[in-house]
Amino acid sequence: APTYHPSASEFQDPLAYIRSIRPEAEAYGICKIVPPAGWKPPFAHSPSKLRFQTKKQDLSLLDGGARL
Repeated sequence: APTYHPSASEFQDPLAYIRSIRPEAEAYGICKIVPPAGWKPPFAHSPSKLRFQTKKQDLSLLDGGARL
């Protein structure tokens, strides 16, 4: 499988880069892309606004017959 090492200018738009190597990489079915040093993927959400809702699960109400 081929390994690609794009430059920072080639990797400014990662999806465009993937489209550009697709004809060559498609023949292998898989490839590895090593991003340029210092590249940081953009985070899609603001970390300060990211919240997870948790559920409280009462284990005593579950069927305990399967537990050892």
